[in-house]
Amino acid sequence: MKAAVIYQRGEMPQYVDFPEPNVHDNDELLISAKAAAIKHLNISRATGKHYSSRNDPSQVKVIGGDGVGLLEDGTQGYAIGVSGMIAEKAVIEKSRMVPLPVGIDNVTAAALPDAVIGSAMGIRFRAGMKQGETVLINGATGFTGKIAVQIAKHHTQ
Repeated sequence: MKAAVIYQRGEMPQYVDFPEPNVHDNDELLISAKAAAIKHLNISRATGKHYSSRNDPSQVKVIGGDGVGLLEDGTQGYAIGVSGMIAEKAVIEKSRMVPLPVGIDNVTAAALPDAVIGSAMGIRFRAGMKQGETVLINGATGFTGKIAVQIAKHHTQ
């Protein structure tokens, strides 16, 4: 299978032939990966700058922590990967997969979680927005800003 692989920290990923990942227990599934978002976390881990990668003796890694894919039965889902998600196949945990609504495209579904979580954390959980309150979202022209506007509307109306 093809995958985006980091062979050594600090190097650019390479798109190469790589062994298909293996399912190790009944809590894991093999998914055909269709889209994954690259996050600052992925970049930090790849360069060895994130605290979780500093003591990691393994050098070879498929990148990408989460994404969208298809199960064998055709179910489309968003999942957190056990193995890297920027590959043709990835291993996921059953309990960390969310089936997606019919008709949502893979790229949108892969991009939404970070924007929704980032916006919801600030608006709902940090600020504690309630019905009737007013919110100012500075910089609502990007994807996350647009999602933040929708979340603010939902929680203040």
